[in-house]
Amino acid sequence: MFKKNRSTLLFTAFSLLFSSLLIAGLYDFSNKLNESSETWAKASNAYQSGSSSIYTLEETLEPGNTPDLLLYYALEGDSDFLKSAISEAEKALNALQTLKGVTEDSYSLGLIEHLERGFSELAAVEVTERDDTLVMQSAMSSVKTLALYDPVLVKQFQTQIETLRSRTSESLRNLESKNQRLFENLTTESIYGWTITLLLITTGLLFIRHLRGLEREAFKAHENTLLRLDSERSLAEHAAYAERLFTALPVAVITINERGEIQNSNPATEKLLGYAPEEIIHQKVNMLMPDHHARQHDQYLHNFHSTRTANVIGIGREVRAVHKSGKEIDVHLSITEFTLNDKKHYAGILVDLSEITAQRDEIARTLITLEETNIELEKAMKQVNMASESKDLFLATASHEIRTPLTGMFGMIDLLRDTDLNAEQLGYIKMLDGSGRQLMAILNDILDAAKLRENGIEMHPSSNEINEITSLVETTFAATAEAKKIRFSIDVDNKVRNQWINVDSVRLVQILSNLCNNAIKFTDHGFVALSIEKQDETEASICLGFKIEDSGSGIPAHLINELGKPFTQLDNSLTRAGKGTGLGITIVSSLLEKMGSKLKIESTIGKGSIFSFNLWLPKLEAPVHHRFLSADDGTTLITEPKRSMDAAKILVAEDNPINRMVIEKLLKKLPLEYLIVENGQELVHEAERNAYDLILTDIQMPIMDGLTATRELRKQSKFDHIPIVALTAASFEDEIEKMRSAGMNDYVAKPIDREKLISAIELNLHKHALH
Repeated sequence: MFKKNRSTLLFTAFSLLFSSLLIAGLYDFSNKLNESSETWAKASNAYQSGSSSIYTLEETLEPGNTPDLLLYYALEGDSDFLKSAISEAEKALNALQTLKGVTEDSYSLGLIEHLERGFSELAAVEVTERDDTLVMQSAMSSVKTLALYDPVLVKQFQTQIETLRSRTSESLRNLESKNQRLFENLTTESIYGWTITLLLITTGLLFIRHLRGLEREAFKAHENTLLRLDSERSLAEHAAYAERLFTALPVAVITINERGEIQNSNPATEKLLGYAPEEIIHQKVNMLMPDHHARQHDQYLHNFHSTRTANVIGIGREVRAVHKSGKEIDVHLSITEFTLNDKKHYAGILVDLSEITAQRDEIARTLITLEETNIELEKAMKQVNMASESKDLFLATASHEIRTPLTGMFGMIDLLRDTDLNAEQLGYIKMLDGSGRQLMAILNDILDAAKLRENGIEMHPSSNEINEITSLVETTFAATAEAKKIRFSIDVDNKVRNQWINVDSVRLVQILSNLCNNAIKFTDHGFVALSIEKQDETEASICLGFKIEDSGSGIPAHLINELGKPFTQLDNSLTRAGKGTGLGITIVSSLLEKMGSKLKIESTIGKGSIFSFNLWLPKLEAPVHHRFLSADDGTTLITEPKRSMDAAKILVAEDNPINRMVIEKLLKKLPLEYLIVENGQELVHEAERNAYDLILTDIQMPIMDGLTATRELRKQSKFDHIPIVALTAASFEDEIEKMRSAGMNDYVAKPIDREKLISAIELNLHKHALH
């Protein structure tokens, strides 16, 4: 009995011990199972959060989202698109923050930081309003804003997100593996090592295997549920987003099927065409086209179904659409193709071009108006040019007609001086010569004023000695000053007296002559003094100060500033008292301006005036040859040796009989042979028959003028080196240029001065001898 009881007690004790151990093992196993479940729940939540965040990132860069929103903003200028793009960027930033909390992988964290920088640049863009449409703007708030629309960067971002998805999935798998190891460890750790009871081990192993199977089934079911929920949520979000985008687009969008039936339209379509979606859905799209376009569309659909060739897909073009009211509207149409449920569908995007068309029409009208205005302006310019040419022709003709008789008059005066005259007759000759010179000065003033008005005066600097220039001025005015009993003096600084300079001596003499002439005219007693001093000097240039001082009547202070203005004269009483045109100071001021200087005037009523100016002029070395006057105008200094006139033969053409007589009288006194003809035709015939060393010809002659005659001679090679000198009353630069172009070598201005003519003959005979 005791043994039986002992056995029973032992069995009971063993059972109790086994039960205790089993309960303790199960309790420990339960705790670890709870711990494993919590770990799995965290991993599952992390996976779900990570998947959702990655989906958000992918969604941000999908077609129709951030890149296209930026494109629409660039095209339309509607800030709503930019706001939507910024909103998507902010979503992406939130998703990246979530991913930071569920991953410990350093590479994934690096990708997250890189993506954060990209989306942060977009989220920081300042939204601005713009008025222009359909125009890509180069200046948005930030160039970085467009970085997400760069296809290369978009691809990089998508690649990085895919990498992030792979890394996150791998982390989840690691968690699962870790969880499985936990259960594996559980099989050995849950049962106490000192309990070796076969029943406990067997029961524990079977129980653990059963739990592991339950765990795997639960894990798989949970994962499938998550994937299904994720897919359903993704599809729902895509559908909602697509619907929001379709509704929010500011451009009209119409979708149609292969039969040309309208499937859907957005609110912008109603705004553009006046049709609500329910009014046009299931209707043929050609109802929105003008009749002729509708017929073309039907034919196009027929051809498309036959050939499956679409010639308009992806090609934008301008078409006309019909509003619900019947009004035709200019629109820009783009068509894109997409597949849904294995069926082809098409989306047409319509942009209103009404404003652009109106602007284009306005521009066209403006261009037509401008063209008409240009035509009128061209007509007006032709009339102005004709008037200007007529004026120039008149001035040239008037100059010629005045200078021609003056040439005869001065020639006769020179001839009379060479005859036996008494003192009274010489006085008459002197007065006659003075009157002629005064008339010539008036003519020159008028012509120079006309040239300055047309900017027709050009500078022709040449080598000149200061002494020679002052000598010309002294010769011109000494007798005039003496006749008025005025002391006239010229004082040149010894440092520059023999200095050679590069200057247009004709214009410098003209400036000094005008100033000296004015001073003498307005001075009744006292003096007129011209002085030249060195003001400054460099290695290559010298600054000369010119001053003309007189003791005349003076100029009122309120008129001094007016004298420098173009075509402004003094009071008539002053100009009449001093004689002349009153254009002298105007001409001087204009010439000095061309030479880079300015006239300074100081004057005191009753005491006199001082006219001064400074000129910077290039310095030149003194020439070594004999100096004599050029034919141009008697003032330019030349440095070539004389050539004897002995045996020289000269042919002259002059139509005016008085001028012919004067020229003949002058030539008779020279040791040369000459022949005078009356027009250009006779000149050409005579030059072709006989050889001549020099030809002198008038310009304006009957039958054939001097320019035409020169051109005829230059056509023949035997006249290539024969000098041809014009005897001309021309004074305008374009007339002188015509002489050069015709082939003339030189000219002597009328009225012809004996010394000028002789100098011209000597100079050009020398040039001929060199050939």
